[in-house]
Amino acid sequence: MLWPVGLAASWSAVDAGSAAAFDNGMDLMRELTPQMTSEFAIRPLLLHDLERGLGHMREWTNDPNWHVRRLASEGSRPLLPWGERLPLLVSDPSPTRPILDALYDDPEESVRRSVANHLNDHSRAHPEFTVSVVQAWRDQGGTHVERTSRHALRTLVKRGDAGALALLGFPPARVRVSPILLSDTEVVAGGAVRFGAEVTNVGEGPANLVIDYVLSFPDARGRERSKVFKITQRSLQPGEVTQVETGHSFKAITTRKYYPGSYALALQVNGVPHERVEFTVADSTTEEK
Repeated sequence: MLWPVGLAASWSAVDAGSAAAFDNGMDLMRELTPQMTSEFAIRPLLLHDLERGLGHMREWTNDPNWHVRRLASEGSRPLLPWGERLPLLVSDPSPTRPILDALYDDPEESVRRSVANHLNDHSRAHPEFTVSVVQAWRDQGGTHVERTSRHALRTLVKRGDAGALALLGFPPARVRVSPILLSDTEVVAGGAVRFGAEVTNVGEGPANLVIDYVLSFPDARGRERSKVFKITQRSLQPGEVTQVETGHSFKAITTRKYYPGSYALALQVNGVPHERVEFTVADSTTEEK
């Protein structure tokens, strides 16, 4: 019931057009958020006057209530899911850095996860900025910095960003990946495929590896898309071989639908994709006929 209250208050503060009304609106967001998160209701205020709004939110990073501290980060996320985008922060990530730097090692996990998600938003358009922020966190230290860093860099790791991978201890490595073996070359939609390959460290020194797989698939218009999925992390001595095996389900979920057609799988090691293998996914209704 409080969600529409927050939105109504936010819109009213913007419509009033005065600094006092704006400040009152921000104060109300702070009061409401412990009862019902104000991360969506605060967006009209930030779109109206980002600089003034962030001034309040920087102060909130010292609030004794963790819900308020979380709102400082979550409410100012540039790409908040289901929320209005904040174009000024999409183009320039620097204004929210003081908030992130103040909260990356917060004692409350929900606050730290919000900070990591916030920085991960920035990573999509500003990878170098993201890596530099995480580097500064790690230089400064903290009880929770390792976990926050990994969560903040997850998109860059999947993209194979060299700076992010090196920062997390996965520099470029010399490896040999055997051809992928598939359990089936044709999978019915709703089914699954198992696959595996061998990874060999052919370098002269130990190798820390983050091993993912890239699934290439057709979208609704038949265009090829790809998505990276995590598998494991391994440490190999020179000449050491490791077997990697996993599977992928083609059962439709709310965020992903699989269309019949040509698919491909490839292992990705420390951000570098290797040889891919192709297979098909058939329409289950066609298969039944």
